[in-house]
Amino acid sequence: MKNKYNSRNWHMYFYVGLLFLFAFSFNTHAQEQSKLSFGARGGLASGSFTTINKVSIGSSQPGYQVGAFASFNIKSYLSVSLEVLFSNTGAANTDPEYFYSAENDALKNPIINSSIITNQLSIPILISYNIVDAVAGVSPRIYLGGDYSFNMKTNSLNTSLNKFNGDIIYTNEFSDMGNRVASSDYGAIIGAGLDIGDGKIIYTFDLRYRIGLSDINETTSSYINSEIKRDVFSIMLGVTYKL
Repeated sequence: MKNKYNSRNWHMYFYVGLLFLFAFSFNTHAQEQSKLSFGARGGLASGSFTTINKVSIGSSQPGYQVGAFASFNIKSYLSVSLEVLFSNTGAANTDPEYFYSAENDALKNPIINSSIITNQLSIPILISYNIVDAVAGVSPRIYLGGDYSFNMKTNSLNTSLNKFNGDIIYTNEFSDMGNRVASSDYGAIIGAGLDIGDGKIIYTFDLRYRIGLSDINETTSSYINSEIKRDVFSIMLGVTYKL
């Protein structure tokens, strides 16, 4: 296994700082009776894997995200939210040498392609700047933050090359990635959205990009830059209820 404890661990402090800010905003809510809202959102997501040098190791893999959130208004234009999201994203057509280099040469039928799906439970914390009532009943917002994600299960669809009586046959096999993929990772989030409505019920539309900041690859690869980060682009619809 590779050593994860290096100088890039400052990203963890960034996430802890966001968690502290959320807790502080909750206390501010209790003291100043700021507006509190709850909601749910879900939609389509597109995952990809890149190396530490931003080199893609495959193509995007479609998936989805769904979850719930709580939001606190610190000011009329500033809010902090905590989400719990389930997602199944990954990357398609990845080079198997990144995850299977240790045993691929020993296999009778070497793996030539892997499509990987990770089932994640993520906890994003987001700080939003809201342009209140930019148009009647429509409020744009921009936000940034971070998330910590737990890897619930990771599967791969591996394509192998077989030679039989001079013929080339391609076979596909599902496989559990096991401990080849890290049990958790974290990232930064940037996004924009629209809040539609001016009553208790608000409908939301979000575009966001999650930039991976930690290495998810637990295997030792023959590649020099074998550290892999998980990135996700998502489009989500949601509904919010204001207390």
